[in-house]
Amino acid sequence: MKKEMKAFCLLKAILSTISILLLSIPFGYSQSRLNKIDSIYAINGMNSIAMKRPSRGWIHFKEGLRFNETTFFEDHKSKFGLRANDKMKVEFNNNDEYGYTHTKYSQTYQGLNVEFSTVIVHSKNGYIEKVNGEPALNLTINIQPKITSEKAIKTAISHINAEIYAWESKNPHFKKEYPKSELVILPQDEKLHIDKDYLAYKIQIVAIKPQSNDDVYVDALTGEILFINSISKNDYAGTAATLYSETENIMTSFDGTYYYLSETGRGGGINTYNCYNTETGYTVLNSVNSWSNKDAENDAHWAAEETYDFYKNMFNRNSFDNNGGEINNFTHVYINWNNAMWDGSEMLYGDGDGITYNPLVSIDIIGHELTHAVTQYTANLAGTYEPGALNEGFSDIMGYCIKVYAKPSTTNWTIGEDITVDPNDFIHQKSLKSPKLYGFHPTATNNCQVIAAAIGWPDTYGGNNWYTLPNGCNPDQNLNDNGWVHGNSAVLSHWFYLLSQGGSGTNDNGTTYNVVGIGLASSEAIAYRTLTTYLTSNSNYSDTREASIEAAIDIFGSCSNEVTQLVNAWNAVGVNGPTNIATNIDIRDVFTNGVVSNGSNQIASNSITASNKGSVTINSSVKAYFRSGNSTLLLPGFLASSGCVFEAIIGNCNGGGILKSSIVENSNTSNSISTLNIPEESTKVVVEIYPNPTKDIFKLIVNKESIVAYQVLIYDINGKVIFEKSYNHNSIDIDLSNQNAGMYIIKVISDKDVFTKRIIKQ
Repeated sequence: MKKEMKAFCLLKAILSTISILLLSIPFGYSQSRLNKIDSIYAINGMNSIAMKRPSRGWIHFKEGLRFNETTFFEDHKSKFGLRANDKMKVEFNNNDEYGYTHTKYSQTYQGLNVEFSTVIVHSKNGYIEKVNGEPALNLTINIQPKITSEKAIKTAISHINAEIYAWESKNPHFKKEYPKSELVILPQDEKLHIDKDYLAYKIQIVAIKPQSNDDVYVDALTGEILFINSISKNDYAGTAATLYSETENIMTSFDGTYYYLSETGRGGGINTYNCYNTETGYTVLNSVNSWSNKDAENDAHWAAEETYDFYKNMFNRNSFDNNGGEINNFTHVYINWNNAMWDGSEMLYGDGDGITYNPLVSIDIIGHELTHAVTQYTANLAGTYEPGALNEGFSDIMGYCIKVYAKPSTTNWTIGEDITVDPNDFIHQKSLKSPKLYGFHPTATNNCQVIAAAIGWPDTYGGNNWYTLPNGCNPDQNLNDNGWVHGNSAVLSHWFYLLSQGGSGTNDNGTTYNVVGIGLASSEAIAYRTLTTYLTSNSNYSDTREASIEAAIDIFGSCSNEVTQLVNAWNAVGVNGPTNIATNIDIRDVFTNGVVSNGSNQIASNSITASNKGSVTINSSVKAYFRSGNSTLLLPGFLASSGCVFEAIIGNCNGGGILKSSIVENSNTSNSISTLNIPEESTKVVVEIYPNPTKDIFKLIVNKESIVAYQVLIYDINGKVIFEKSYNHNSIDIDLSNQNAGMYIIKVISDKDVFTKRIIKQ
């Protein structure tokens, strides 16, 4: 039986994934805008309140400074390079389990929204610690348009050139209003290949045949198309359970006569419909609560439930929007449709053509698509170029993690083979472990169109199989996959594999690497926090590297093995760059402004070898800050002039926090060697926890040398204490069998130290 559903099934026209020919070539990303930002920050006095760090797009404030969160941007507007016409408005804020409050701001200029200009402020204990993102600087654009809104809308519609648009549909379930326009500032952005600041009309165009959902930006002065941001996300298939998997447990609804593939227990509900290859969605019902016919609708419903549970149990996320958003699945979309997608508001699944794909409703496909929804409500990564590749890559990562969550025996690190008709088809599968085994990349182009392709996704940024559009070509969904987003995403998913499982070798750029895996649970925690907390809409690979380091430091500590392996994994896939955990920094310079230099093990004031001997001079009235993990050595040649302050901040790498500070005023060590050291490791608490993850009981072993007693506290992801007890012996067993699956924080507190560790309950 079937019952018509008055729903939002915005059916999209056939767009076979086999026809999406991706395109991209290696390119060097210009640092000009970032250098410009750094320069403006320095000129405007940001360095008077911020520490100098070798990480672009991030500002860490000097310790001891306190800022008013509600007036922060107004109080320090000039330091950010913002002018009188610039405002920063709050988009949202949230608190996390690590004690941080994250407030996301977007920029306006003379009351107009400035697209892709987002800044995230991170506070702890009521004080701002750090900021990341990139506002648009020095805007001086005239905001008076020369063409009308009506003309801009017609231009956008003409550019999309669809057969049927949503406002033309005769079906009320699909019909949408005629497009409206918004006057915005489209700022210069090398990451998105926007060459200068524009006044633009932003127009959302939704088409039914062929399907598309795009924000089209039209120059408000000339009427030219400036930029297209794809909102709907079309994806290739991944590995997962298919229609031929085991019978799974599901939740349904009952109206007294029929059971429905609909439930209200998870968030705002999960509803699954059957479109019967038409433009109408119908509820799926049965006279008994046993759905014995193997059908795509059963898989879609079960997989959506598992995906919801994954985000809820692992990260306490309530549906894709973290606000209990209703999940609507539409199966049997169109005839022979080789695709699955999140269209910006709902899930659409094709049946495949039986030649390339079977029905695209496997668990990782659905996990992948719903992760696009999570991204939309957090980082909101753009759909083109590198931000688009990251958008796809995080969906691949989480899609695989969701598959493992639902089917723990999964170990193959591939996606796509279960729904691919021919198991020997090397085009329509993907390997996170060995990307070059599958997929395809263009070997030549003609007028921005792919004319030939060869096997292989890239595993190295800028290496073999890595592509970008040739100069003069604009991203196009049909011809070059919005800047080859599905192909270039493989670098991110391979990074995740190396971080989790480890690996060694030499990448395409000639860099040798050795990564010791930190495990799937820790890796997915870093990936999730990176995506949902720190990325912005125009983030690229370099931004993601820095954001993931911040995420790992938040979770595991600045000197942790997890942070070290994270950096190793990024270097392994060719995304290199300076970080605040570099080792053995050799400082030789004359400082006339406040400065901070960072190192995880040791900082030396100059080289100890004669051939590289140099000097350090800190001029009068200057404050200089050196940060290290274990010690700071002041070698011969170091001079702190009269009237300056030199501060050596020494961190405890074993505990992950700053242990103490030493102030040296008016020091002249030009003829001596001075060392500032942290206490010996023997004074620290050493704790082992295993197994981790655990299903029920885990063992906690404490090296309690010189420790009389200690306290163990366990917190759930919301910060609630679920376990608290004191001990005086070194080995204990703790039972979590009565707790829900998810992440917990363990603290071991003694009179010597506090040890913090994360444990996963399966």
